[in-house]
Amino acid sequence: MQYLLTEEEWGEIVELRMRAARFPTTEGLINVCRHVATQMAEVGRNLPNGRKPSDMPHLCIHGDIYGEGPKALYCNGCPVAGICPQPKEYSK
Repeated sequence: MQYLLTEEEWGEIVELRMRAARFPTTEGLINVCRHVATQMAEVGRNLPNGRKPSDMPHLCIHGDIYGEGPKALYCNGCPVAGICPQPKEYSK
């Protein structure tokens, strides 16, 4: 029975932990998505998914990064809907 890790096993564990540390946490991703949706307006041309440029942010159905503030009714047209890990609501 082996109680200690070999150098190879320890190296694999360290490598896996370093890879996992590079990825954002779910909470961090939620905060970034909320910030982008509530604070940044999309300007320019040829926006994906047929969205139109705007001088106002889209807003988020979950509120701002503090869960407060004005809210959108639906996720339709949200610039971060593709990467946002939160539950979504779309109009019919």
